[in-house]
Amino acid sequence: MRLEGHLIRNIYFYKDNEGNTIWQDTYEYGVLKDEWELNSKNH
Repeated sequence: MRLEGHLIRNIYFYKDNEGNTIWQDTYEYGVLKDEWELNSKNH
């Protein structure tokens, strides 16, 4: 599994007590199809 992307301040769900948005980063990961198939055969 590889880190494909790091989206900075991408999403928010909550606000703090003063009404400021609490931003969160998002990380995106990827797996190549042949690596996935090879790994799934071993489990």
